[in-house]
Amino acid sequence: MPQYKCVPAPKDIVIDSDGDMGGAVSSFSSLLNAETEGGWVFQSLEEIMVTQKPGCIAAIFGGRATQISYNMLIFRKD
Repeated sequence: MPQYKCVPAPKDIVIDSDGDMGGAVSSFSSLLNAETEGGWVFQSLEEIMVTQKPGCIAAIFGGRATQISYNMLIFRKD
């Protein structure tokens, strides 16, 4: 039976002003390589939406829930 593992994708990646994508690519490849060492195979990149409720104080003052988008790397092991 296959197993699945979700890992948060790197976020807040900043590239140089000249548009060098090396840092962004390196972040993703390092994460992918680390997971494959454990026998996991990259399956897909998925976006999930999470609703974050306001804290107690914020709720008292009318704070509302906000939606946050996360990218998840999905790995599979057979």
